[in-house]
Amino acid sequence: MKPSSPKSLSAFATAALLAAGSARAAVYTQNFTFADNTSSLGDGTIIASNDGLASVQGGALRIANDAIGNETSVFKISGLGGASLGWTATFNVTITDTVGENPPADGFSLSWGNVPFNTSLPGVDGVSGFGAEHGWQLGTAGDHIAFEVDTWQNGATDNGVRIGSEIGGVHTHLAATQGVILNDGTTVSGLVTLSWSPLTGASMTTSGFITNAAFSNVAVPGFTGSDAYVFAFASRTGGADETVLIDNLTITTVPESSTSLFAGLAGFGLMTIRRRK
Repeated sequence: MKPSSPKSLSAFATAALLAAGSARAAVYTQNFTFADNTSSLGDGTIIASNDGLASVQGGALRIANDAIGNETSVFKISGLGGASLGWTATFNVTITDTVGENPPADGFSLSWGNVPFNTSLPGVDGVSGFGAEHGWQLGTAGDHIAFEVDTWQNGATDNGVRIGSEIGGVHTHLAATQGVILNDGTTVSGLVTLSWSPLTGASMTTSGFITNAAFSNVAVPGFTGSDAYVFAFASRTGGADETVLIDNLTITTVPESSTSLFAGLAGFGLMTIRRRK
């Protein structure tokens, strides 16, 4: 049997590697087209809240209710294949504060990391006072990244948009823009785009808010991704409140390393052919 040429071996290995990289990618899409009050989507996700009222409303997921104070809600998506190589998430969000009530509060977050995949909720950590708008809390989860939208101005620099991390039990804000998200008695709607890559770090952009995020390639020191990590939305209200609706969610894992390896292996194949001429 004639041995395979270096050219054919390189082509085969490259194709196999690219196929393997593509196979590791995954997509989660949810448009919340369910009857009102649905709290189980039948897709392996978890919707939970301290009062049992987090649910689909009007074709979107309501994780905070302007009529309810002291509510904490979560929406959790289990690990996605290829996430450790990178991912991108997009979703629409609407935040509403009723006219004549307290200012809007408190905000929401999307965390990705070693968050428990069960009905547990992120409480105030007892040290910094951080709540669900800051992601998960000290002692209730392992390492994670938190993309934060904080609507309550507790001091001069507390509200706004942020990328944070919790590594080894230490919560750190890595990028932040302080400012009002929505005014009292108003509604804002917009698009949120989040991403993480082991090569370039975390990115976050928002539109439609009064203060928007425009963070690109933010390093997350000490953080290592895993396909098993959970994507977890969290929101809360307190003495002040607001309605938060999430819709048109898509999370796509992006195994970028496959592209790099593809180019490198293809180049190696060309070098091999040239040396044999």
